[in-house]
Amino acid sequence: MLCADWLWKYEAIATTFDWSGEDVWHFYNYRGNAENHIKEAKYGFAVDQFSSKDFDANKALQGLKLLAYNLLVLYKHVALQPALCQWTAGRLRRRLFLLPGILVRHARQWSIRLPERAKHLSSQMLQTAT
Repeated sequence: MLCADWLWKYEAIATTFDWSGEDVWHFYNYRGNAENHIKEAKYGFAVDQFSSKDFDANKALQGLKLLAYNLLVLYKHVALQPALCQWTAGRLRRRLFLLPGILVRHARQWSIRLPERAKHLSSQMLQTAT
């Protein structure tokens, strides 16, 4: 056994170039997954949508969206279990961050009431995730 299985990563590259295998690998290295990252940023953080006619405002908003995407990727790799690292931004948002609730006012104070199943589900999901 040359090395443990967890050190190896297998990938296949289909190309029309008539190059050596090593040259093809160097040319395509780390590009095969770029479309998945673009799609995740597009559907999870709407990086393809612009909300202003001002260029500088759009530039700042795109920077914030990409910062949020990068923080989510870091969160997935640092805090979540390996099985949950494959979840998309939308699935993480639905399962871990979004909870149904009702905003109520009682005794001059505002509070959010969560259903019992949501409290149980959220604590269960957070325990599973971390």
